[in-house]
Amino acid sequence: MLPIIAVIDAELAEGKKRRFPNLSCMKISGYHKSKGNEVTLKTDYKDLQDFEKIYISKVFTKTICDDSVLCLPNVQYGGTGFFNENAPGLLYEFEHAFPDYALYNGYVSAQIEKGTKPSALKCFVDYSTELSLDIV
Repeated sequence: MLPIIAVIDAELAEGKKRRFPNLSCMKISGYHKSKGNEVTLKTDYKDLQDFEKIYISKVFTKTICDDSVLCLPNVQYGGTGFFNENAPGLLYEFEHAFPDYALYNGYVSAQIEKGTKPSALKCFVDYSTELSLDIV
């Protein structure tokens, strides 16, 4: 059985509306999908017991992350938000993986259903999804 992978975009998990995708999340997802693994974008820290491996990426130091999750044995985290300019780079396999441009599709669709204006999601649509929306 192939592992189920969770990728958490810490900026989205914090609950603030962000206007851009996390490229590291997209590359991690792309690598795992290329191996045939199932990957889920998580926008919260709930129900993590269902995942074999969890990756958390954070861009900004001010982003609040659930520290109790960072101690879980199946969690790997990184990014400038955790380590400032001393952040270690992505693993070679991830860095050289083709980004998963479908990773944020579900997030964008859910935001549209909640009433978010498509123009507020322009960066997601233009740079990280396979969706085509009429951006007004």
